[in-house]
Amino acid sequence: MDPVALKQLCGAVALASSTVWLTSRLMREAGREPVQTSKGIPGWDSTRKLPEGQTPCALCSGSGKIRCPTCDGKGRVNRIDKLVLPKGENPVHCLTCRGTTLALCGRCLGTGVKRPAIGFRV
Repeated sequence: MDPVALKQLCGAVALASSTVWLTSRLMREAGREPVQTSKGIPGWDSTRKLPEGQTPCALCSGSGKIRCPTCDGKGRVNRIDKLVLPKGENPVHCLTCRGTTLALCGRCLGTGVKRPAIGFRV
């Protein structure tokens, strides 16, 4: 492959990668989360509905899942500041989310329903 074609191909790949990253960042800043899949985590159904009369969890908005706090929603724990890994370096998948970028909500324990307060009132 000649150098000019290779340079154009690399430029196109870099543009596509940065477009995806920028789009997801703008969606997060606007208060909307990018569409995530439930692949790899048994029991998570993205079309699940809350039971009648139940209040959704304030942290996860009733989905039961949040962006993984360990890998910051990247799915890997090595070089999370980089969008693309350097050549020859393999990803080390996050053990919390198992590479899916999503983790169970700690407030509702993955149910999506607001839990009642526990403890003593003084």
